Amino acid sequence: MKSVEPMTGRLILALVSVGVIGGQTTTVTLTVDDPRPLAVACDKIEELSGIAANYEDGPYVDAADLKDVANEVLTPSQRAQAGPAFQLIVPRGGPLSATVSVDANDSKIGSFGGAQDAALAFVSAQKSAYGQAFGVELGNNVLLVYPQTLNDKDGRSQPVIPVLSARISIPRAERTAFETLRLILQAVSLAAGSNVGIGTIPIRTFAISNVTVGSDNETARSVLIRLFQAMISNNGANAPLVAPTLSYRLFYDANLKDYALNVQMLRGALIPDVVLPSSPPPPPPDPGKSPFFRKVHP
Repeated sequence: MKSVEPMTGRLILALVSVGVIGGQTTTVTLTVDDPRPLAVACDKIEELSGIAANYEDGPYVDAADLKDVANEVLTPSQRAQAGPAFQLIVPRGGPLSATVSVDANDSKIGSFGGAQDAALAFVSAQKSAYGQAFGVELGNNVLLVYPQTLNDKDGRSQPVIPVLSARISIPRAERTAFETLRLILQAVSLAAGSNVGIGTIPIRTFAISNVTVGSDNETARSVLIRLFQAMISNNGANAPLVAPTLSYRLFYDANLKDYALNVQMLRGALIPDVVLPSSPPPPPPDPGKSPFFRKVHP
């Protein structure tokens, strides 16, 4: 399973009330700081709204949008072993702020429209700060944030086709959620011409959930959302989840020139305590044949 950049320790949040609207909502300024600030903004929107906010990287190729962090993350001995030419390239990113509306009483985002407005505010800030345009859609009760234009190697803004916009077809059948995810990403890799692998996911949840999912020339992101919803909706699942539960982060690896799909559980998501099936234990020795056998009571 592919290792991806850590998804924790990246929030720098400032909530500053700047006004009350009609006594019911207030506006707050949210500030994030990360190599992928929009991804962290999606985390914050999920935390405030309970609505899945899915995020997709684009293929970052402009040197101004990237940085080498090898010296920051490697120990001196690792740096020496890697050699002076080794680089660990990640998006440059940085701080990003947006003003959003929240409930005046509990500081939460209380509607799908409010969550979409918050995402649009961050997307607008991303465009102003870094010249990168992202789209926002609200469909099937989830938010979708994906790249539209990025800078090319010469620093010129160019339209990009998001990898998960690739149209895919997979046979409809009952499988584990993990096998379904693997088939989806195989189809995406073939259709988009870019390798998309499984990154960090709640592997136990995917392994024990059975779903019946297929697609016929649909966008990959639509099929992914339907997979997540099948896992939630008790559609043959061994371990049905309590909605809202899952969202994805598709990250581009500028070193390998490919993608990793990470799936996370929203804060507060619940999953029943289900024991994984295992092989039956071997039969106990026959006490009449083994002088070393004795029954031990717990």
